[in-house]
Amino acid sequence: RTAQGHIRFGHFEYFFYQGKQEELDALIQYCLKHYYPACLEAESPLESMLIEVVKRTAQMIAKWQAVGFQHGVMNTDNFSFTGETIDYGPYGFMEDYQPDWICNHSDHEGRYAFSRQPGIGLWNLNCLMRCFSTHLTRDQLVAILQGYESELQAHYDELMLAKMGLADVADLHPLLAQLFTILTAEKMDYTIFFRLLSQMQQHDLSTVLDEVIDRERMSRWLHAYREIRNSAAQAWQDTQASMLEVNP
Repeated sequence: RTAQGHIRFGHFEYFFYQGKQEELDALIQYCLKHYYPACLEAESPLESMLIEVVKRTAQMIAKWQAVGFQHGVMNTDNFSFTGETIDYGPYGFMEDYQPDWICNHSDHEGRYAFSRQPGIGLWNLNCLMRCFSTHLTRDQLVAILQGYESELQAHYDELMLAKMGLADVADLHPLLAQLFTILTAEKMDYTIFFRLLSQMQQHDLSTVLDEVIDRERMSRWLHAYREIRNSAAQAWQDTQASMLEVNP
């Protein structure tokens, strides 16, 4: 109820598929005026606005994936045109790390499982773009959609770098891949793990090690992680303070 706006992808779909061109055009102008006024200065205001919608949606889902949030009902009428998280009825925050976790018990096929959220986001944006097929060319719409994956990945990387206290994506990706394998096997709480990692001391790994079963495997990962942290320009305590700010 505190969202910036409540216009959804589905509103555009309704007018488009009902053949209500005047209403669709009016909705476009309304959104430009009230939510994306800067786009009115662009050569193609609609194209500029859709690029921003894709960007905001990608960043929103990157945030979901970073904090372990699952929306649960990601159909197009539950997706905000302003890139805000709305209508999350059977939502949840992941406890034990499960990439295919399903929080909505009526989602029997796992369409909106945690690991599938980025793909569903793209699917919904594709549905939205069809509504503007009489305004923009297919090539223009495809080009707009192509910005989604890179924006999502870049924002997710930024968020995870902060959670891990790292500075280089080249260090982040291999560490995350190994970490998620360990967390899955350990059935370890996603949020608590990052809090423990934030609290871990430079010369004492027990804060994390005491919470796992396979201590040897986690120890190897922690040593590799610590080596990267130790080689960084920022002091361990300063990094720890910044990690505690982003890992609740």
